[in-house]
Amino acid sequence: MFRLTATATLLLSSLAFAAVGQAQMCDTCMRGMPRDSASRAAMRSHMQEQLFAGITLTDAQKKQIDGINAKYDPKMQALHPRENPDDRQTARDLMQQRMSDIRGTLTPDQQTVFDKNVAAMRQQMRGRGGPPNS
Repeated sequence: MFRLTATATLLLSSLAFAAVGQAQMCDTCMRGMPRDSASRAAMRSHMQEQLFAGITLTDAQKKQIDGINAKYDPKMQALHPRENPDDRQTARDLMQQRMSDIRGTLTPDQQTVFDKNVAAMRQQMRGRGGPPNS
């Protein structure tokens, strides 16, 4: 059990670093594109599709995950990682906490699939020029 938790924590941490790096890269390559709530919602929806591929969530799980996102969204939106280096670390920490909270809503079988999806996303981000240590 400890090994699974340690592995999951490492994967979530790596995904958090990759997600922040990918977001920074997107800021650079998508200058002038709207960063409004609709755009953020679309990006989160796409990420969640990847994270939950092969996982059928119950209505209760969906509600819990919506609540988790509602908890973290205002905190993430208040950060300015491009202007403030401290915000980069805060964003990484918040992303890691969010992912851990989301993972906690899943059954053990769902967590196994989720962990594989996280690993696949990390690999995909590396291929797109994400942070090499992600």
